[in-house]
Amino acid sequence: GSYKTVPALSLSFTSDIYFYYMISRPSHPWCNPFSEYCPQYSFHAWDLIAFQDAFQRSLYKPDSNDIIFSKQLDTAWLQFSHNQTLPVEWKKVNSHSNYPIVSTVNVVSSQNTTALQNIRKEEVEFWSNSNFHRYLWTN
Repeated sequence: GSYKTVPALSLSFTSDIYFYYMISRPSHPWCNPFSEYCPQYSFHAWDLIAFQDAFQRSLYKPDSNDIIFSKQLDTAWLQFSHNQTLPVEWKKVNSHSNYPIVSTVNVVSSQNTTALQNIRKEEVEFWSNSNFHRYLWTN
C-alpha cells in the first residue's frame, strides 16, 4: 500500500517526501500494560514509543540499543520539525523515474539509517502487478 501511496504523494506535493521502513525491534519483549500481548519484534507504534522515550511510562526497561534507536529518531524528527530537513543519511523519495514504485526507502535500524534503492522490489512488483494492493490496509 505505502509503496504506491508514497510515489503518488511525491508527484502531487511540492514539499519533500520521505519514506522509512523500520527494522529496529525491542531488545526484549515489550509488554503492553493494557494487553497480554508482548511483541518481541517490531510493531506498529514501536517507533513512536522510542521517539517519545515512553519507556519509563511502561514497565519496559530499555537496553543500550533501544536508547540509541530512541536518540536516533529524536534527532531526526526534531531536526525535521525545526528545519524541515532530516539528517544527511535520510534520502528523499525520488519516484519520478520509477513511478509507481518507490525507489528510495530509508531503512531505520537500532544503530543507523541507511537509504536503499529498490528494497523488496520483487515483492512490491508482484503485489502491484497482481492488483492485490486494493486489499491492503495502509497506515
